[in-house]
Order: sequence, then C-alpha cells, then structure tokens
Amino acid sequence: MNMPHITTDPSLLKSSTGTIRSVPSDTPLLDTNSQDENPIVRTQSNSDSDVSISQSKHSYNSSDNSKPPLSRQNLPPALGMSKGIVRSISSEFGPTKYSSSNVHVVEDSPVGANGVSPNGQWSSAIGKANLGKSGRVIERLTKENDMLKRDVKIERLRAEDAIEQARLAEGKVSQANEEWERRLRDATLNSSLLKRKERQVTDLKDKVDAEKLRAEKATENERFWKAEMERIERECKEKVEEAQIRADLYEGRNNAMASHWKDQGAEVDRTVAKLSKEIEAIVKERRADDEKISMLQQLCEQQAEQLKGLQREKDDIASCFENYKREQEESLGSIKDMARKQEKANEETLVETQNVLGELKWALNVKKNVKGAG
Repeated sequence: MNMPHITTDPSLLKSSTGTIRSVPSDTPLLDTNSQDENPIVRTQSNSDSDVSISQSKHSYNSSDNSKPPLSRQNLPPALGMSKGIVRSISSEFGPTKYSSSNVHVVEDSPVGANGVSPNGQWSSAIGKANLGKSGRVIERLTKENDMLKRDVKIERLRAEDAIEQARLAEGKVSQANEEWERRLRDATLNSSLLKRKERQVTDLKDKVDAEKLRAEKATENERFWKAEMERIERECKEKVEEAQIRADLYEGRNNAMASHWKDQGAEVDRTVAKLSKEIEAIVKERRADDEKISMLQQLCEQQAEQLKGLQREKDDIASCFENYKREQEESLGSIKDMARKQEKANEETLVETQNVLGELKWALNVKKNVKGAG
C-alpha cells in the first residue's frame, strides 16, 4: 500500500537570488474519505486580499502612495498549501535564514540592512539623510521593512503551525493506514468465511438434491403402497362380505338345530345325569388307578435303584473278570504257545497218517483187484 506523504521541494522554497519565494498563509486540514479510505489533504484558501511583495527593487523616485505589487504563485499540492496569493520578499530587506520548515525567513539583526537601528533611528553615518525627498523615501522603506519583519514573524509562526499540522496529518494518515489494514484483514477473513459459506452452500445444495431424489422415491413408493393398500382393502372387504354371508348361514343352521333339539331337552338332561353318575364312578376308579400307579411308580423307582446297584456290581464284576482274564492270558501264554506247537505237530502227523492210510488203501485195493498180486 502506498502511504501518502508530504514532500517539500527546496527549489520551490528558495529562489536563485536567495529570497523567500513562498510562505503558506493557510493551515492544511486532513480529511479521510469513508468510501475508499484514502487520506486526502484538503486546504482552505484565503481570499485574494493577501498581499505579496514583489522581488524587484523600488526606485527612490517612486511616490509615497506606491505599494508593493502582488504576485500569485502556484504551490505544489504536496506541501498541503492552497493555491493562493503568497508574499514574496526581496533580498534587499536584509539577509535571510532557514527555519525548521525549510522556509527562508528574514534574519533579525540589531541593525537594518539600510543602516536602521532597532530603535528606528538612523545611524550617525548617514547624517542628515532624513531631510529632503531621499530621507522620506528611506523612512518609508524603513517602515515597510519593519512591517515586513512582522509579517515574516507571522509567516514563520504560520509555517510552524503548518508543520505541526503536517505531523498531525501524518499521525492521522498512519491511523488511517492501520484502520485500512485492519479492514483489509477483516475483508480477507470475510472472504475466507464467504468461501467456507459457499462450500457449505454447495454441500447443502447437494444434500437438498439428494433429499429431493429421496422425496421423489418416497412419493413413488407412497403411490405404489397406496395402490396396494387400496387393492388389499378391496380384497379384505370382499373376504369380510363372504365371511358375513357364511356367518349368516351358520347362524341359520344353528337356529335350526336349536329348534330341533329343543324338544329333546328333557331326554338330554336325563342322559346327562346318567352319564354324570357313570363319569363319577369312572373318576373314582381312575383315582384308585392313580393311587395304584403311584404305588407302582414307587416300586419301579425302588427297582430302578436296585437295578442301578446291580449294574454297578455287574460292572465291578466285569472289570474284575477282565483283569482276571488278562492275568490268566498272561500266565497261560506259554501254555498256549506249546499247545499251538503241539497242535501243529499233530496236524502234520495227521496229514502223514492220512497219506499212509491212503497208500494202504490203495495197496489193499490193488490186491483185491489184481489176481496173483498177493
């Protein structure tokens, strides 16, 4: 950001002849525009009644009614001064010096440039110069010189006031810059918040579109189920009507049966009383049977307990027998081996015996069948 500042051009303040070219006669006023926040220096110009003194020398032959001419100069806007009529002071009124505001002012000397003492009297070097026309001219110039000194002091005070106003303006400008930077930060923050809100709006739009699709699907489902409900309602009404017709039919049958069995009520009552007595007898027998069953159940439980004990004894005996059998097999293993060997030998002997027996039978058959064989 380009910060506005006040610049002073020395070429505009000091002429080539070493005189005061321009002294501001106004004080600048600083104002800020609320819309663009750019500080603008406004100045109020005085009327054209401000008098300036010409840089040229007046001749001593001028009349008593002559006044310094006026001159208008355009001041640079950077000084914070208006375009008005300023006072130009010639170097003929004495030496000048720089003030703190880079403005030349007339140096206050104890003796004037034309030999005038501070008390307004002429020095002894001039003598009787106050006599005649030249003396009157010198006296008039002395008065003008005093007047110009007073004006220079006034302009010096005005210049100091202008510098102070410029400093205040710089402070206001810095405050305006800080305010502008703060608003710029706020604008950046608002921009980021706006972007976030835009993203949220986009997300919400997507959600709204999704909700619209869901609403459309829900509407279609609602129409479908509404049609199904109407169809089911019609079917239910038809079934209810059929059930009502069937109920009326059954009610008619019931009424017919009730009217038919109404005459036989007494016989039915007698039969019911007889059956009640028989049922009571059967119930008594059943209770006796229940008592017998409970007794038998107790006996069965006792028998079951005895059977469980016998089963346990049997299991113990079987385990003992298995142990005994295993021990006997271990003890009789050698005997069994010998028996197997003996059995094998017996089988071999038996086979040989059978072979021999076959041979003998063959020999006997040969003797019987062949003559002269014996």
